Amino acid sequence: MKLMKFGVATAALSSLAFAAPAMAAPPYDVLVGGSSADTDYSFTGTASPIDFVAHGAFLDVEMDCQQSVATGLVHGGPGQSGAEVATIADSTWTDCTGPLGLDMTVEHVGQWALNVTDTTVTGPPAADSAVEGNISEVGAYVYATNDEAGCAFTVSGVADGHFDEVNQDLVVAEDGLGTGDTLTISVAGGGSTCSGLISDGDPASFSGTFEVATSGGAIDITG
Repeated sequence: MKLMKFGVATAALSSLAFAAPAMAAPPYDVLVGGSSADTDYSFTGTASPIDFVAHGAFLDVEMDCQQSVATGLVHGGPGQSGAEVATIADSTWTDCTGPLGLDMTVEHVGQWALNVTDTTVTGPPAADSAVEGNISEVGAYVYATNDEAGCAFTVSGVADGHFDEVNQDLVVAEDGLGTGDTLTISVAGGGSTCSGLISDGDPASFSGTFEVATSGGAIDITG
C-alpha cells in the first residue's frame, strides 16, 4: 500500500452519520439485505487510495497506499449495543510509499472492531444517510520493504469515521489531532525511526473510503 500519506493511515474504517433532526441511542437494529435475522455476513471493503500521516513534533510525515482491501463479518440482528456491529479480520495494502519515497509494507495486526456511536436513521436509507462510529483495536505493523531495520513502526488505537448507507461506503476520517481516542505510533525500544522522521508516541491520521459489499446485501442500521 502506498502506506498512508504519513500525514497517516492505517487502517481503516468507520463513522456513520445522518442529517436527521434527532440522534438515537442504542439499541440499534442492523439489517442486511432487508433482513434483521441474527446472522453473520461476510463482507469486503475496497479503498483506493489510502492516506496516512505521522504527526511529529516539528514535521508531518506523509505516506499513502494505492489500494487496501479489508475483509470480515457484519453482525446482523436487532437490539444491538453498537459495539462490534462488524469486525475486520484481515486487510491487505498494496503499492505503498512512505517517508523519503521508500517502498513500504503494511501488515494487519489483530481483529479490528467497527462500532456504532450514534444514528438518527429510523427507516430505509435516505439521500444523506450516514451512521457515526469508529474502528477500534486497529493494529498495523509498517516497515520499509528494503530496510526494515532502518524504518519500522506499529500503528494502533481508534479511527473515527462513518458509514454511508446510500453508497455502502465505510469512510475512515481520523485526523489524529483530537483529544479523545486516536491512533498512535509505537517504535520498538522507543526513540525514533525512518531517519528520525517518526518518533515513538507520535499521533497518526488515517483516511480512506472503503466500498463495502456483503454476502447478504446492503447494510441498513436503524436506532
